[in-house]
Amino acid sequence: MQVYPTNWWVGMKNPKLQVLIHSNNVSNFSKVSVAYPGIILGNVHHFENPNYLAIDITVSKATKPGTLNLILENSTSQEKIKFELKERSKENGKTRIKGITAEDFIYLIMPDRFSNGDPSNDRIPGMRDQSLDRGDIFKRHGGDLKGIQDHLDYLQDLGVTTLWLNPVIENDMPSRTTQLIKIRR
Repeated sequence: MQVYPTNWWVGMKNPKLQVLIHSNNVSNFSKVSVAYPGIILGNVHHFENPNYLAIDITVSKATKPGTLNLILENSTSQEKIKFELKERSKENGKTRIKGITAEDFIYLIMPDRFSNGDPSNDRIPGMRDQSLDRGDIFKRHGGDLKGIQDHLDYLQDLGVTTLWLNPVIENDMPSRTTQLIKIRR
């Protein structure tokens, strides 16, 4: 099971927290419980997608750091999910975190244009635009997250400290080349 966020901190100004759990058919668990001093379980949210479950939690000021168990149950099984509560840093955040400075090198990447690391995902059956031509600015270039991953050493050699990706979305638009031909007629 995957849990988001992966951990939390005690002593936060806002005591409210929502934990998202992802696992196959996790919504089949009808009962959620937790036994940890200072933790108050709130609403449990089931979604249309059965692979997600959200749990509202309040972390009181008296809660101590440690690992709690979120217990998910249904009539046939029980799952325990470990969730760590860490101690909040006592340092002054304004002096501890320096933010962005001239030392940083932020590299903006348009994934489709950067590198094609996985040609098997270039043409997806059922998608409207099946064009792929790196030589044509109007066509898809096939770049993907795998292509970025394959070139992390190159980016590090450049001195890049942060990657900024243009939004990664599913684009099921018809071929732009076909649309331009229709418009010109």
